[in-house]
Amino acid sequence: MVAFAVEWLVKLFGSEIAAAVKKSSATRWNTAPFALGAMSAAVPGGQPSRKILTEPIGCMFLAGEATHETLWGTVDGAWESGERAAEAALRRIGALRDEPAAAAPPAKRRRTPPPRSALPGARFN
Repeated sequence: MVAFAVEWLVKLFGSEIAAAVKKSSATRWNTAPFALGAMSAAVPGGQPSRKILTEPIGCMFLAGEATHETLWGTVDGAWESGERAAEAALRRIGALRDEPAAAAPPAKRRRTPPPRSALPGARFN
């Protein structure tokens, strides 16, 4: 797997990129008993179903790239969904509370100009 990845990078960026690879590792997540190489995929038209995965099941909160509505299949999607699930769990147990909305500063009042008819010496037809 590492040789394949380096070869792919060389084709994209040139031969000097191979020397930049100093350390590598590969996982065998396809043999992990709870993953078995799984990945998320939505059937055509099923994309909105990802939102359902973000809803808690009792006191269990799901996270992972499959639960992200737009960043599925990415590390960013997994990360953001993990933060979202952790925040929801902390709110559920009362360890995190909503901060009161800060009072908006008073709106500046605009000085309205006097009506045209009130301007001295002004004539309007």
